[in-house]
Amino acid sequence: MKNIGPVILATCLIGNTSAQTWDLIGIPPAGQQYHYEMEVNATETGFVLFLRDPYVDSIYTSSGDGTWSVVLYGAFPKAFHANDGSLFLLQDLNPSSSVMDPRVYRSTDNGVTLSEITGVAGRCFYKDAQGNIFLSTPTGFKYSTNSGVSFTDVATPYAVTGAALDANGDLYYGSDSLKLFHSANGGGTWTDISKNQSTYARVSELQVVNGIYFFNDEDGSHRYGAPADPTWSSIQPGATPTSWVGGLRFHEDALFVRSPYGLYSRTTWAPSGWQLILEGIFSSNSFGSFVGNYSLSNDRVFAKVDSGFVTGTIAALVSTPEIDAGPLLKVYPNPTADVLFVSGFKNLGMVTLELHDAAGCLVRSVRGNASVDVYDLPAGAYVLTMIEEGRRFTTTFVKQ
Repeated sequence: MKNIGPVILATCLIGNTSAQTWDLIGIPPAGQQYHYEMEVNATETGFVLFLRDPYVDSIYTSSGDGTWSVVLYGAFPKAFHANDGSLFLLQDLNPSSSVMDPRVYRSTDNGVTLSEITGVAGRCFYKDAQGNIFLSTPTGFKYSTNSGVSFTDVATPYAVTGAALDANGDLYYGSDSLKLFHSANGGGTWTDISKNQSTYARVSELQVVNGIYFFNDEDGSHRYGAPADPTWSSIQPGATPTSWVGGLRFHEDALFVRSPYGLYSRTTWAPSGWQLILEGIFSSNSFGSFVGNYSLSNDRVFAKVDSGFVTGTIAALVSTPEIDAGPLLKVYPNPTADVLFVSGFKNLGMVTLELHDAAGCLVRSVRGNASVDVYDLPAGAYVLTMIEEGRRFTTTFVKQ
């Protein structure tokens, strides 16, 4: 990576992992007193810095040589780099209102000159894990598979908040109607696949990776699953449950997601057991706490902390062994007098529940059931073993 201004080396202990080293990146002096975010392209030749104050937003860009230039002023709440390196900027012409008046621009020179993409409306502005680009329109959405060189328009019955394209060419979108839809014929017909999602908020950042669907709710949680699953499940990366999880990004070597407790990574997908690589607002590193914004290049992570931006290599940050990758299991009530319930398994039909007494003797075994009757067992401590496709998860409970 090229030098991006003054760099201070800071070493911190990240949660329960081994010590990691992050480099603190220098930014323009004007940025020290304002809220700001940054996006970085894959090759680290395009840096876009958003400086936000109460009066006007400024956008600085850099080629990674340590110098920054102001290229734009105005309300630009979002940006991303396409796979070909071009920059996409979302501008809101009505920033004081809850109803966005969007303009979308594409730039091939890192924001110096802009080319407007017309026919855009609403809040969908996103690049998925495969590099496809999705923009909402007055009649649905448009998507591009070639970094925004051209777009395909799709009509939908409801306003679009998030859209996706899978490896089979099937289309998906989330809507203002609080529902999730699927089409196997290019948007000709749509099937409701909302399930329990209809009880939550609008879908955004919808993407499909290896047959698994990932999307954000605007209530703050990040969900996953497949159409055959009975419900959409929540991702909980850390040991402390939180309803706010977002910013899921896929890299060829790792996955990343954020919560108020910090920035997490995994080398393989699982709904839990993520490694904490940068502590969040409830902890403090020597250079400040992670506050939400981060970006990925081909080999580095760039993350926003209280004092600026830090960067570290992906290879080093994900090298620490991951913690238990089991599902987020709940066993309740504990203690119990009559029935013990379990939850958190993706496919309960493949799960076996075994109860052992204090002497290690098997006293009960059930399969494909979310509960175990224990009313006739003697009072005392028992071990519950949950077996799913060869994986074993064990906990204890008390029979009253």
